Amino acid sequence: MTDLLAATRLALAFCVAAALPLAAQAQTKWFMPTPFQDTNYHTINARAFAADVQKESRGQLDIVVHSNASLFKMPEIKRAVVTGQAQIGDILLASYGNEDPFFEVDGIPFLVQGFDEARRLYDLTKPYIERRIARQGLMPLYYVVWPGQAIYAKTPLMTTADFKGLKFRTYNPVTSRFAELLGSVPTTVQAPEISQAFATGIANTMITSGSTGVDTQAWEYSKYFYDLRAMHNKSLTFVNEKAFKALEPGLQKVVLEAAARAEKRGWEMAAKSGDETAAVLASKGMLVQPGSPQLVAGLKAIGKQIAEEWGKKAGADGDAILKALK
Repeated sequence: MTDLLAATRLALAFCVAAALPLAAQAQTKWFMPTPFQDTNYHTINARAFAADVQKESRGQLDIVVHSNASLFKMPEIKRAVVTGQAQIGDILLASYGNEDPFFEVDGIPFLVQGFDEARRLYDLTKPYIERRIARQGLMPLYYVVWPGQAIYAKTPLMTTADFKGLKFRTYNPVTSRFAELLGSVPTTVQAPEISQAFATGIANTMITSGSTGVDTQAWEYSKYFYDLRAMHNKSLTFVNEKAFKALEPGLQKVVLEAAARAEKRGWEMAAKSGDETAAVLASKGMLVQPGSPQLVAGLKAIGKQIAEEWGKKAGADGDAILKALK
């Protein structure tokens, strides 16, 4: 009997020992919805981030990227991660202005121009953004800027008066207000639906990046590209905090280090994208131009009004940002 017990214990010990490597190799799978097309550098960067995590974790953490709003549409992604339907998400932060006006600071036209100013705005606003999303159980991983935004139109635009009555594609409260002040009709259209909206007459002008123009083949529905570099929106990639804390410390370190590399890589990709996409649009027959002095002056005046209105909506935090920028 004693020998049988000893043999049984030895067999159990062997089974436990054999199972330990399997436990160490157990795979965790995260779903990562993003609203951007496969050709967009934000999606390319997200896939590189996921591949980096898988490699450095030796397959223990698999991040599955669902691009082009195929899993959740842009307005749904943040909520999906909060509720645990997805563990990690990528959004255009300014699209969530209805939730909190502070999120739309990057989208204020002409508040900042150029990547140096965009970096300064990022440094100023990052603590405010992180406090807000932390209240919802989210943790930021990395931020990536967009190239300066341009205006697309089917007809020439020489002054702001030429916008009157146009159907202006919008994607957040700021762009809707921009359209209203121009005398245009704001029409909310998500990025994957832009070409169809233009083709069916739902929209005939918009403000967005050159990257989105290339992704949606803007030369098929638009003729004029006014390269104003009016604002630099940011995309934010974040994770459900509980899902992150459920990882063992070594995997947490892998994710954070991969995120830091993704942020650096993403900003570098953005800097190249602005000039490259404008060149692509020109090569496809679009008329790429900076805009007349009258047009630029009129648009900047509207941008100033929007900034003042935003400061009032965003309260003390918004006022602090505007004062810091001045």
